[in-house]
Amino acid sequence: MKKNHVFFSTTVGLKASNMSGKKNLKSQRAETVSGSRPGKSSSRLERVAIPETSKSRQSGKSRRARPPEKIRAASKIVISVSLLILLTLGFTSVLAGLELQHPFASSQSQSQTLLAHRLISIQGDSGFTADQGVTGGTGTTSDPYIIQGWSIDLSPYQTVSFPPRAGISIERTTAQFVIRNVKVSGGLSALASIGVTTPCYFSKNGIPGIMLSHVQNGIVQNSESDQNSVGVYLDHSTSNSITNNVLQGNECGVYLLVSNYNTISFNAATGLCCNPLTWENGFSFHLFGSSNNTISYNKAYNAAIGFTVSAIRTTNIIDFRATGNTLANNTASYSQNDGFFLNETDHNILESNTAENTIGAYGADGVGFNFEYTIGEVVMGNSAIDNRWGGFLLQASTENLLISNTATGGTIPGIPAYGAGFSFLKADLNTLISNVAYINQKGFDLTTSSFHNRFTRNIAHDNGIGFVMEIGSDVNVFDFNQVYRNTEGFSVDTASAGNGGSGETFAYNTVRDNAQGFSVGTSENQTILGNLVFDNNVPFAIDGVIIMDSTGISLQGVIKSKISSNIVINNPVGIETGAGILQGGGNSIYNNFLSNPENANVDPTVPDNWNVAERPGTNVIGGPSIGGNFWSDYTGTDTNNDGIGDSAYYPQTCVSGLCSRWGQTTGINVDHLPLVFAPSSGTTPDFTLVTPPSFTVDQASNGTFVLALVSRNAFSGTITLSATTSPSMANGPQIGLNPSTINLAAGGTMASAVNVTSTFVPGTYNVDIKATTPTTSHTKTLQLTIAAVSHPSPTITTVVCTPPTVALNHATSCTATVADINLAASTSPTGTVTFTPGGNCTLNGTGPSSSCSVSITPSTSGTIQISATYLGSATDAMSTGGTIITVTIRTSITTVTCTPATVIVNQASTCTATVTDTSQGTTSTPTSTVTWTTTNSGTFSAMTCTLAGTYASASCYVTYTPATTGSHKITGSYGGDTTHPMSSGNFPISVGARTTTTAVACTPSIPVIGQATSCTATVADNAPGTISTPTGTVTFSVTGGWRASAVPQR
Repeated sequence: MKKNHVFFSTTVGLKASNMSGKKNLKSQRAETVSGSRPGKSSSRLERVAIPETSKSRQSGKSRRARPPEKIRAASKIVISVSLLILLTLGFTSVLAGLELQHPFASSQSQSQTLLAHRLISIQGDSGFTADQGVTGGTGTTSDPYIIQGWSIDLSPYQTVSFPPRAGISIERTTAQFVIRNVKVSGGLSALASIGVTTPCYFSKNGIPGIMLSHVQNGIVQNSESDQNSVGVYLDHSTSNSITNNVLQGNECGVYLLVSNYNTISFNAATGLCCNPLTWENGFSFHLFGSSNNTISYNKAYNAAIGFTVSAIRTTNIIDFRATGNTLANNTASYSQNDGFFLNETDHNILESNTAENTIGAYGADGVGFNFEYTIGEVVMGNSAIDNRWGGFLLQASTENLLISNTATGGTIPGIPAYGAGFSFLKADLNTLISNVAYINQKGFDLTTSSFHNRFTRNIAHDNGIGFVMEIGSDVNVFDFNQVYRNTEGFSVDTASAGNGGSGETFAYNTVRDNAQGFSVGTSENQTILGNLVFDNNVPFAIDGVIIMDSTGISLQGVIKSKISSNIVINNPVGIETGAGILQGGGNSIYNNFLSNPENANVDPTVPDNWNVAERPGTNVIGGPSIGGNFWSDYTGTDTNNDGIGDSAYYPQTCVSGLCSRWGQTTGINVDHLPLVFAPSSGTTPDFTLVTPPSFTVDQASNGTFVLALVSRNAFSGTITLSATTSPSMANGPQIGLNPSTINLAAGGTMASAVNVTSTFVPGTYNVDIKATTPTTSHTKTLQLTIAAVSHPSPTITTVVCTPPTVALNHATSCTATVADINLAASTSPTGTVTFTPGGNCTLNGTGPSSSCSVSITPSTSGTIQISATYLGSATDAMSTGGTIITVTIRTSITTVTCTPATVIVNQASTCTATVTDTSQGTTSTPTSTVTWTTTNSGTFSAMTCTLAGTYASASCYVTYTPATTGSHKITGSYGGDTTHPMSSGNFPISVGARTTTTAVACTPSIPVIGQATSCTATVADNAPGTISTPTGTVTFSVTGGWRASAVPQR
């Protein structure tokens, strides 16, 4: 794609570069330029910089040809999902002629005939006059100025030399005013209709419809701003409300530049609806360097990006943060790139928003919610629906919290980080709780070195892969997740780069009804602990050819890992091992419950440890010792009744249905301590029903436990399972058994999964599980507890340090504010905040937030990260926030004095340099050396001297001996130390000539007339200091009738 480079002075001057494919929005920079009007940009995020030094920072995303879409899941099952019902808007123009009606207007709103009006320009509160369209009001809260009923056509101003700032321009006011029932249109430049991708607010795109600059207390409502560069533009404005407006065909619908504490609600903004050449239709709603705004119940349609929030950066430090904003109940539909895009933002809230049908138009990809370089965002209850490139994407983002979001319809296959419900690209320390991903290529995708993320209580179903770790994403934790009906449940995928993740923890997950439960490729130090893995028997076939065996846990090229305390039942193969890039082996596989048609299929070249040294402890079947695994097909005895089989168990190696137990001959892959149930006390053929004594499940959650049927004394037969609960109630817990009919072979053990659902009423119940044959039955009663769950309310922690820039060893006061994300909360968060560095403080406050402060005195210079961790309470969840302070090295001055100040050549003067710490706060003594220079000819006793002193000052001296007359400027230059900067001082010395005496002697001293006499002049240096020999000439003169001649001396 052709690149366009444009620069124009505006309130923030930008240099924009149009890039093909997905735009890099972090590369742009700007410088602040006062008094210019808005203009336009090619990328969805503008970073401000000096144009001469601006460089693009490439995002590193490669563009590939889009392969045919194919969901890898074996079947697509549409399930009912409770989605938040959001208010929707219509986007057809509501103007008929000049009749104005608004989609959010109350039933009392009336259409109004609009009158043509010239431009409106109000400067200051005194500018609210009738000739500027003011139709009433006095500017007070109870009687605001009113501007209403006007239609302003901007098309005649497109060709003037100096276009207006906006159709309605209000600047530097604090009076209360309302703009309502107006229409401003025709400000969109013709250049904007042929694919120009400079930012929407640049003048090349035309004229904004309505602009508020440095304004407070304004309301824009029930109005229409169409076909302008910006629909409504807020520049450095606070406490304004933009509501119930229709903004059609603008490059940007609503644009906020360094504008805080505004409310943007119930607006509808569409892109350039009829422009097939414009691959980027601008932004519907864009917050640039703006904080603490509320964006709610808005609708964005057919824009490049529906909602954008970004910081402003001119150097390596963010100049204007974008923090504390709340985006709630908004909808972005048919965005060409992303529905919602946040870049270099922190601690914003996104709640109950919907991004749907992003289309990735004109060669650009697009996801529902895109987070780049974000910190501490709270993302809760949002829906990403049918966004082909993915639902939620976190790139280089950290410490974000995602709760109860839903993502479906990510269909782009084969590209890391894309086509997933939730994707993580170089993203660390994020937490995902209770999110749902279904019908995507991948449910949850971690790629390209994403570390220390936690996924708990999430659901991944009907995806190609439920959870995938690829390209070196390590040390992540997955616990208590539900993973079902995917091709692969959990996958460590090495196909992309040949190096899978390492150090993951998979704990207490339920993995069922997939083609493969766990598919773990080349990796090490994995922990697979306490998972329930059952019924993973869905064949994965393409064109009728099965290409993947169904396995509970598959380990291919895995080393040094721990697989323990898992219940693996009713899978075609329980555990499978194989060689990979790392060759595999050295894993500890013990204390697992294995009841499958084929409990293990091991690679004889991959030696693993199938038991640990016997030690006391309750094992997976309730026995008294930890050792090996429970194998349902173990036929050995336990003569001493210790719960450990008397003989070893040899896992099988099966190829094409032919199985052998290589361990019997090689001694490799042997379970020396197989676990067994206690033997029967009788001789009659029978079976034992084994269940846990109790089971606990959280309220409104589903749970699963396992029962076992053990053949005794060669019993075999068909057993039917059933369950009842007491007390019985209509909305009480429901029990399901899978399978409910079991054919138990003689000497064998079979298992069934017991599913507990409908857990809405907390309390304690008795569950009677009955196992029946035609001749006998057994009943076991266990206690079921439905635990009432108190979900701590999510919080957000923000940190502000005052001043943000301090000198070394000077204190700054840092305040942490902890806010409940439920702004209607009646109680304040309580507890302790821990600052790093800085110590602890105790929260205090009223309403939904509370604060506390610490004093921090930095001991090193540079940029310092200040973090604050709220430890949480019974009602409020833990959260972390942070900020950056800049620590400058301490200021210093250097003074120089020389004594004496007036000397003669070769007379020494003593020059002393004194370096003084002039910073505030605790003083420190400057150290290091001073270097001496002169502007004339002379010598120093030493070219440097070393400072010595106490408190705030230190001195050192040298002597200076001038060699020539004139003015000598002596400079002492302090080179600085680790805490003090360089500085210098100078002192002038006046240097005069040395004094001499001259004596003349003639021989003979009394000659006669006509007799010659020889006269000698002797010049002597009689000045202080180093004596020097006079040079030069002597001029003789005589009086009377004498004649003189000069005779050279020998």
